Amino acid sequence: MTDRDLDEALSAAHLPSLAAALVHLTGDAGLVGRDRWPVYDFFGDSKLGGYSAERQAELRAAARRPSRRTWPARRCRRSPASKPSAR
Repeated sequence: MTDRDLDEALSAAHLPSLAAALVHLTGDAGLVGRDRWPVYDFFGDSKLGGYSAERQAELRAAARRPSRRTWPARRCRRSPASKPSAR
C-alpha cells in the first residue's frame, strides 16, 4: 500500500470506527475518551462522527503513525481451518 492509497482510504474512513480500531492497535484509550465521543447529526454525514476538522486530522494522523507494536515486522499466520461451521 502506498502513502497515496493510505491517504485515500483514510479520507473515506468512518472516523468513529477508525478511532475504535486505533485503540485496539495502539492501546491508547485516550483516543476515545468521553470528551472525544462522536456526535451524530440526524441529517449529517455519520462517517465523520460530528468531529471537528482538527479532530478528523488528529485521527487520520494517528492512523498514519506506524509503531513497532502496531505494525510488527512478522506477518500473522492463519490458523488451520477447523471443521466447516456452515452446514
